[in-house]
Amino acid sequence: MGRRASAVLVGLVALLSLALPGCDRLFLKPLVADFSASPTSGKAPLAVQFEDRSQSDPGRPITSWEWAFGDGERSTAANPEHTYSSPGLYTVSLTISDSAGRKATATKQDYILVMAGDEPPPPAPTPKLPPEKGDPQAKVTMIEFSDYLCPYCAKFAVLTLPQIDQNYVKSGKVRLVFRHLPVHGEPATRAAEAALCAHEQGKFWEYHDRLFAISLNEGGKALSLERLKALAEELGLAEEPFARCLDSHKYAQAIKADLAEAKRLGVEGTPTFFINSRKILGAQPYETFREAIEEELAKSDG
Repeated sequence: MGRRASAVLVGLVALLSLALPGCDRLFLKPLVADFSASPTSGKAPLAVQFEDRSQSDPGRPITSWEWAFGDGERSTAANPEHTYSSPGLYTVSLTISDSAGRKATATKQDYILVMAGDEPPPPAPTPKLPPEKGDPQAKVTMIEFSDYLCPYCAKFAVLTLPQIDQNYVKSGKVRLVFRHLPVHGEPATRAAEAALCAHEQGKFWEYHDRLFAISLNEGGKALSLERLKALAEELGLAEEPFARCLDSHKYAQAIKADLAEAKRLGVEGTPTFFINSRKILGAQPYETFREAIEEELAKSDG
């Protein structure tokens, strides 16, 4: 066909397009629906970003999108994001329309694989309160009311308690019960709550020992909120659960219960001890506690 004939044909097409509505569709580029997704597999809940990759005639752009995600949900966005909540194999389809009124559909069978998600972590076990150690059937029970910011409490915990623990608690003769009496205000209460958060992860006594060591060597002011959380990390506690426990004041009521018990027993200062029913005030030397324990043991044997 010569150049003149080609020009005539083009002219005829143009005239037909003007004279016959819809005739121009015969000469448009095909409308082809297509799409991609990322990711196409993973554990529930799985967030998937879909992307329209359809092709249309430059003069007739795509005007609408109809997505069906296979789980009953739909979208009319061009490039939607969809979250699959349940495990399964999902077929996805996309139907598009262009400005010429044409439609095209793309369907991808079993396109999205959603696997079962990880089991949620079990709830933290509820620890026995108040914290204690030693034989539950021991003939002597020693109850301590204490405050981590109290210097005399720290002195007892660091210098005297280890001897009692070694000679009487570990041998099964004494059951030691620790109750919080934070008389030094909010910082003391916060330290008490932190100790119970450590107790939740099975490390109350380790945390207790470190708190009193810091208090004795650096002063109670060293027990800032940041230091309490750092100490949990040092002891290998799970940091996020510990921080969540501490920030939510989870054990505030447990501290209030200790305060109420102290009031009921007439405790007015820290540290205060009860060896069975015998009351001992202050950070007395080891010998004072040894004599009281031995006397109570002798009574039980008599």
